[in-house]
Amino acid sequence: MARSSGAGGSLNKAVGVVFGAVYLLVGLFGLAYVDTAVDVLALNLFDHVLHFLSAVLLLVVGIIGDGARRRRTAAV
Repeated sequence: MARSSGAGGSLNKAVGVVFGAVYLLVGLFGLAYVDTAVDVLALNLFDHVLHFLSAVLLLVVGIIGDGARRRRTAAV
């Protein structure tokens, strides 16, 4: 398993937060414009749920990503 450390770890967290925020906006946009002329992709409920779950996962990993590993390393 790849380990992130130093600047790479913070870059990974930033990318996770950015993509999580984008997925959250896509999910909100999809719900706001469902069954309108703007809904050119004709997404359904499963697509919206997938966007929100992806957003939550990416935001959680991005925000609290390697905190457990840091605590475990500090205890050793």
